Amino acid sequence: AYLFDQCVNVVIGPAEDRLLITGLHSVCDIFCKRCKGMIGWTYARAYESSQKYKEGKFIIEKINLHLEESSYYKVSHPAGERPDRWRLRSMSWGSETFGSAQSNEI
Repeated sequence: AYLFDQCVNVVIGPAEDRLLITGLHSVCDIFCKRCKGMIGWTYARAYESSQKYKEGKFIIEKINLHLEESSYYKVSHPAGERPDRWRLRSMSWGSETFGSAQSNEI
């Protein structure tokens, strides 16, 4: 999963307290506006002082991230990640292209 400062094209659900690995947090599930699937959560409140930096930020599960494929834009893979481990999606809606690692998706 990745932690983001901002997230677009999502619907935010109601807050609920959850005991996560890093402690108790008040979180809201986030859903894709397009497919309505749950893609992660946002931190509404962190109860432990060491976790306060997460408040207002978004967690998106890696399986829900797509790397846009375009001949117009130069898009790099995230640092430390293997290029063959990402699902590719063309810039047009509805057509997906999967790399050589179809059965090894993250």
